[in-house]
Amino acid sequence: MLLSGKIKFIGYNTEISLRQSKSMTDKNLRNNVMAFIFDESARILIWKYNSPKPSWTFPKWWLNENEDEIEWLFREIREELDIQESELELVHVHHKPIIKYFTDEEIEWKIKNKWEYFIWKSEKVFMLEFIWNTDYIDTSKTNELSGYKFISFNELKDFMKEDIINFLLEQTSEEIMNKHLEQKNFTIDK
Repeated sequence: MLLSGKIKFIGYNTEISLRQSKSMTDKNLRNNVMAFIFDESARILIWKYNSPKPSWTFPKWWLNENEDEIEWLFREIREELDIQESELELVHVHHKPIIKYFTDEEIEWKIKNKWEYFIWKSEKVFMLEFIWNTDYIDTSKTNELSGYKFISFNELKDFMKEDIINFLLEQTSEEIMNKHLEQKNFTIDK
């Protein structure tokens, strides 16, 4: 991939506070990072994973145990999008706790006894911005993705459930998201 320039990098980091539950153990808790990647027109990147139930989502990855979060994020971006760490620039880190759990119904295709437990994850959300033209991202090096596209924030409702979009805005701070988009003369319609 031939690109030159930098990506502005705005990170939302989390601290985990666990509620004890019969249905939750350390084994059920997964650390996860989700990235919001904007292009030069303030469109957001979504992609479709090759999975038993493929759907459009934001780029996200599971964190490997004992791995440095920033190194891990850059590695995953390099592997999935063929973007090098030297093309990324850290702009801001905001600490905010996020815990998401999936109901049995949401994960029944993944587990044998769907009434036994929930899968929990702590989510770290990072916002990135391309500074150059993003007409082409190379995903050919991975077999995990079946497609990607940049869409306006207002088009998200055509690809994702409203509760996911609302969760995104709540957890990443709608104020910070709007401030970022306003700098580009874009707004989020409700």
